[in-house]
Amino acid sequence: MVVFGGLLLAASIFFGIFSIKNAGSAERLRESVGPKGGMFIVRLVEKKAEAQRNVAIGTGIPGILLLGGGIFMMRKARGA
Repeated sequence: MVVFGGLLLAASIFFGIFSIKNAGSAERLRESVGPKGGMFIVRLVEKKAEAQRNVAIGTGIPGILLLGGGIFMMRKARGA
């Protein structure tokens, strides 16, 4: 459980970092493109950042629960 929880947390951190980078890229791109040209690209980058954020949250929460449960079970086993 601990190993799988750690892997899920690592995946969460990976996708979280790239979600933040893509959100920043979308903001800079919005400023440079202006109101008329290429806003569809900005929307694509924003959707990609949103999808990565959802994956980060979706892997992070179970990762924390598995890691916490695994550590709890290891301490209980050691105390018995």
